[in-house]
Order: sequence, then C-alpha cells, then structure tokens
Amino acid sequence: RAPYIAMMDGDDYWASPDKLQKQVEWLDAHPDCALCCHAFRVHHDHEPQPVDAIHGSDREIVTFADLPIWPPIATSSVLLRAAHVGGLPTWFADLPAEDFTTYLLAALRGHIRYLPEAMSVYRIHATGMWSSKPMIERARHNARVLEMFRAHLELDEAQTRIVQVALSKQRLQAAIALYASGERAEARAELGRAVADH
Repeated sequence: RAPYIAMMDGDDYWASPDKLQKQVEWLDAHPDCALCCHAFRVHHDHEPQPVDAIHGSDREIVTFADLPIWPPIATSSVLLRAAHVGGLPTWFADLPAEDFTTYLLAALRGHIRYLPEAMSVYRIHATGMWSSKPMIERARHNARVLEMFRAHLELDEAQTRIVQVALSKQRLQAAIALYASGERAEARAELGRAVADH
C-alpha cells in the first residue's frame, strides 16, 4: 500500500514536475508531519487576460489550532500520510465535501508543513463546484463540516474551543451575506446561532 495520498480537483492542475518529489522528501524526513501542502496560483478563467495570483502564507508549520483561520489549502497542493486518514468514520460519507475535514483529521495526528513555492493552479470559472457557490452557501457548508466534526470526534477542551470559534465565524459570515441580500430575519437568526456557538 502506498504511504502517501496526493489530492486533486478535476479542474485544477499541477505546475511543477518535481512537486511530489519535494513533498515526499519532506514527509520521509519528518515522520511527525501528517500533511504537506504548498502555495498555489489562482487562475480566473473569466478574465479577458487571465492573471495568476499567488496565494501563500508566511507560516511554515501549521497545526490543528491554525486550520480554521489559516489561508485556504488548495486540494491540488496536498500530499498526506495514508495512515493518518485510514479507516475514515462512517459519518464522513454524509459530509457536503471531504477536503477540509480530511485536513482537520490529519492535523489531529501531526502538524502540517507549508512549502512557499507555488506548484499548482486553482482555477476559478463559472462551473466550479466551490468558486461558483454564493457566500451564504459556502459559509453554511463550512459550518456543517465543523458541526459534524464537533459532534462525532472526541476532542479535548482546547480543540473543542477551536472548532466552536471557527463555527461561530462561519455563521457570522453567513449572517453578513444574508443581511446584504435583504434576508434580514434569517440574518438575525444566523447571528444568534453565531453568538450561541461562540
């Protein structure tokens, strides 16, 4: 069985011939590292003159505590240890999407290494499964993931608090989007849930 799993969304692509080699070398040398990811470029297909914007961070080591507030991890940048996500729980199949939850599960078992070199491209286009979703839907999606994570895993007090704060922030984003769209009553209800979670 292969020791590592590389992830990829169907509309994105790798942009470096030695991307995997660099990640494998890091994971081989650092057994306490659960996942290795890297910077990525964003390609807007709808622009007349597409421009790549590098998304990155100044953090080299990322922990479970950082994930809910850290810049997004592109699926195309991920290489993780197969052993850290083996035997996925049955509730995993009920998730709206598996990528962020996979990163959270891995981070419970080790740290995440971030490489600053942009070695993949994330495409934004009209039919993108994530980028085409409105902000309300994305925030509620993330909240659902965090709710299931909190409900089904045995987290310690600090980990539970991290998830609760992240959940509150997602609900607040949804409330802001709802208010901006004129759905005032639903925005107030979402804001109440955000306060309760916090």
